[in-house]
Amino acid sequence: MSRSAFDHPAVSDYLRSLDAALPALPADQARELREQIVEHLDDALNADASDQRVTEVLTALGSPADLVAEALPEGARVTGQDQNGAAVPGSTRQEAHGRSRNVLRSLARMSWHKKIALVALALLVIIPAGYGIALGTAPALELGAGGYGWWSLGPSLHVVNTTADGHSQTTIPVRSGQRQGILITVYNPSNWTQTIVGVTDWPYSLANPRVAASLHNPYGHGVAFPPALYIASAAIPPRQARVVRLTWTSEICLWRGGSIILDNLTLRVRVGWFTESQNVNLGQGWALAGPSYGRWRPKGKLCS
Repeated sequence: MSRSAFDHPAVSDYLRSLDAALPALPADQARELREQIVEHLDDALNADASDQRVTEVLTALGSPADLVAEALPEGARVTGQDQNGAAVPGSTRQEAHGRSRNVLRSLARMSWHKKIALVALALLVIIPAGYGIALGTAPALELGAGGYGWWSLGPSLHVVNTTADGHSQTTIPVRSGQRQGILITVYNPSNWTQTIVGVTDWPYSLANPRVAASLHNPYGHGVAFPPALYIASAAIPPRQARVVRLTWTSEICLWRGGSIILDNLTLRVRVGWFTESQNVNLGQGWALAGPSYGRWRPKGKLCS
């Protein structure tokens, strides 16, 4: 007659103890638990297993009473009785340990195909989550140390630079009904490529704002703004700067002494899969000053 691991006295005693404890479970659950344990013992032990190996396997499984107690429905689980015979519930640590042991046993019985699928599923969850966290914590764009100035200055326009109380301001006359703009250097301090796709929180009187960025890094050319090609949605690579051109149509009439001042710019920036708003402090005031001249007709009125 051929021998098997179940002929070992310790295994036989273990199964008898298990059979004595199983009636505490519903019949279907008890049968399933016994089949799982028998299958595990059959996989883990061969007919010639040493006493030491048998002891290791049975110890790793835990006592039959503990296995049955862990399998009891929540609320029915007990670990013993007090001196009056009342049921004493198991501690949180004991229950957590039992659940962990069940998970490990389930993983041990799982096929390699299922293990690979489980790992792949975990990666599908962990990698995008980590990617999103990294993007969400990327430093925002900031004003660079390069040049800045007004865009498309006409020969009749005069720039006025003033400084008071540590604050600087550069002013030009408003050109009502015409396109005006500024050029600034923007630096990307992050390790991610960032792309400016638009502006937000913009004064309504400066209509149709358009933003574009140069294709080349302005640093190292020896001039404030080297000849550059500006395109919309141009990417700013990590640790690099670009000249950003922002233009608008000044759809407003200003009286003498009136002005519109810009000192902060809110950009819509795409970082990876996400688009967010980023504030860039312009470092000074950019002012359009009145009075307006020209034949632009806002709401039927002429600027005089």
